Amino acid sequence: MRLRAAVRNSRAVIGRSLHQVMALVSSDNELYASFYGQRRAGARRAEDTAVERERLIADNLLFPHYHEEIRFAALSLTNEGVRYYGPCSIVLSEIALRNRTTVFEKNSVEFCREHRLGVEAPLPPGYRAVWDARDKLAAAKLHGQLKPDDMERDFQRLLLSNDQQACADFVEVHIYGPLHRRAIASITVDEPATASDEALVIELEKRAAEVDARVVRKHAGS
Repeated sequence: MRLRAAVRNSRAVIGRSLHQVMALVSSDNELYASFYGQRRAGARRAEDTAVERERLIADNLLFPHYHEEIRFAALSLTNEGVRYYGPCSIVLSEIALRNRTTVFEKNSVEFCREHRLGVEAPLPPGYRAVWDARDKLAAAKLHGQLKPDDMERDFQRLLLSNDQQACADFVEVHIYGPLHRRAIASITVDEPATASDEALVIELEKRAAEVDARVVRKHAGS
């Protein structure tokens, strides 16, 4: 199947702001912290909201006793991540993640909400796969949406839909353990709109080059 062949070459991509990406690539001592790591470090405020409570439930269902170690990304056939999480896309090196990564059918919080999962309703089997079987999971999810004349650009649209940013549909990537700048293969950034952003991107290019990571500027409309 052409979809499976394409997804075998898919990448794990993290969407973040330009400033967040700059902080990560600035030094080998910087680590990409999990949601819970940010809270422990005092870098993120705990919120008593429905979404945060749903996140706690979903994470404990999917990652019992190790949820604090998980970093999230999205599966992509291009260098584009979920723009809802930030306009800069960090493409991770496969060698840095393949032995500690699984993929999940969709955003795990959305999945648990839709399936009404909780203490009395555990996670059903069949929606998660190891990294090397990501093509099988994608095919199982998307086979009903495929058309005979679909091209690879259509596969990307099906795999990662940014049509409604807050409700983007994508295959979620779960990475166990820390990430640092040497796990980055490339970074895609929007073409800077201001002089200050241009200066930041130039510095980003210098820092990324220290670990042989490319910075790709994405022009508007491309």
